[in-house]
Amino acid sequence: MIAYALLEGMVPYFADDNKPEAAKRLLYVVCSRARKNLHLVAENGRTDGRGQPYEATQILAACQFGYDDIPL
Repeated sequence: MIAYALLEGMVPYFADDNKPEAAKRLLYVVCSRARKNLHLVAENGRTDGRGQPYEATQILAACQFGYDDIPL
């Protein structure tokens, strides 16, 4: 499973009333669908229509990942 554009204002969508809950729900759905591999991508340098840079969603930024388990 590859999920990209996990950026604040895209996930959750800017018009959603309860952004933190919507982001948690969407991230749960993405992660629960992965069978073997999961790739979560929040790009650097991407801007919105006004030229403001996007940042990773607060929910994704707060996650702890076990990089020790990743083979190189």
